[in-house]
Amino acid sequence: MMILRNDMWSVVEWGAAFNLYSSGDHAFELFRSGNPHFWSGLGSLTYFAERYCWQKQELGKGCLPSANPLGKTSWAGWGVDRNWKGTGRKMPVPQDGEVIPFSDLVQHPAFRLEPGWLNSSYLSRHRINSMLALGIPTLTPAVGNQELGQVFLEQNSKRDLNNETFKPNGWPDRGRDWRTRWLHSDMKNVAYFYNCYLYQFIIEQGGLR
Repeated sequence: MMILRNDMWSVVEWGAAFNLYSSGDHAFELFRSGNPHFWSGLGSLTYFAERYCWQKQELGKGCLPSANPLGKTSWAGWGVDRNWKGTGRKMPVPQDGEVIPFSDLVQHPAFRLEPGWLNSSYLSRHRINSMLALGIPTLTPAVGNQELGQVFLEQNSKRDLNNETFKPNGWPDRGRDWRTRWLHSDMKNVAYFYNCYLYQFIIEQGGLR
């Protein structure tokens, strides 16, 4: 059986799993010096803005408003409510002699609630998935371009598609920057003549014949 989780292909047979990733994947590539700007990657003729796009997406969650709104969301952001509980104050800071009950902070937090259902006592599966997709950034790199650690899989269960073993007939040259890297979605974007060994590996290891 073949399963897809978080853009990582795994072949499962008799309780065994294989981590198939590509060290050449450009969508999951990480910016190595600080955080990427939306324009990062535009300096080349072939990368364009799609380079580092996964990292840009994660960094943009909850960051609106900003000078660069492209690819960013306002969900689960840390913006301060400028009219807390209708008092005209930006923060629930007690005034002279005022006591702010904890229940007020639960119902009326200091930070903006966006979307409005964020503070609901019950969240549907759809809303939970939406919040993960649009509001909560990840704390770890994507698994699609690097191997999982030993705690997840044995070393011999990991395969880097971006090497000659999975390129028995060479690889199409995309130009100066991409060259012959196994890029994101190349399992479907490249002709079978080139990526055939991947499908053969899946069939053999998964017992699909």
